[in-house]
Amino acid sequence: MGISFVCLDNAFPYHNFNTVSINNQMGTHQAIEYLCQMGHTDIGYLKSEVRISSFLEREQGYQKACEKFGLQFNPDYVFEIPYTEEESYQSFKQILENNVILPTAFITDDDTLSLGVTKALTEKGVAIPGEISIVGYNDRPNCEISSPKLTTIAVPKQAFAFEAVCCTECLINRKFSRHRFLCMYRNLCYRQETCCKHKEYQMLFNLSGLLDHLHLLPAFSFSS
Repeated sequence: MGISFVCLDNAFPYHNFNTVSINNQMGTHQAIEYLCQMGHTDIGYLKSEVRISSFLEREQGYQKACEKFGLQFNPDYVFEIPYTEEESYQSFKQILENNVILPTAFITDDDTLSLGVTKALTEKGVAIPGEISIVGYNDRPNCEISSPKLTTIAVPKQAFAFEAVCCTECLINRKFSRHRFLCMYRNLCYRQETCCKHKEYQMLFNLSGLLDHLHLLPAFSFSS
């Protein structure tokens, strides 16, 4: 008698497994789209030295989204750093010592990279999000308590677990015989602390608002 099982968080496209996975490319697409709406055109990528299928899909989503939104891909804006928060902090700290040219925004493979890099940038005196905006990935618990709080692509954890349990129950009760692949969607969890409008875009936005305000002021005439 076989054992019923469901794989989580990976699609395993070359194996006949039942899986509940995540649309990783959609997540990075959402992040790029949002940053473009905020006026960013130089968007970099923080890439983990550890390459798993989810990270590969997110990087592919980044490249495809850059192409879709007319952004010029700049390999100098892609930084490969260690996976853990402490190691990514130490690694990016060394990168900053070389006075590299940085983009105005980053998206990342995972929140751990975002938090480590945010710490390194802050220590260097770079304002987050005033000078650089950062969007993480996974909405880990420390994103809410970090300083500054991290904007990130959130995982629908409850829906993820619900679908996995339902799929397992169906397998046990033999409600379907074919293998199934369920793909969950992700949402952007916006926290203003690490993500805002690009400075030049913000200046234009403020100027536009000022002109609109002046336009609404009543006209006065003076006579001698």
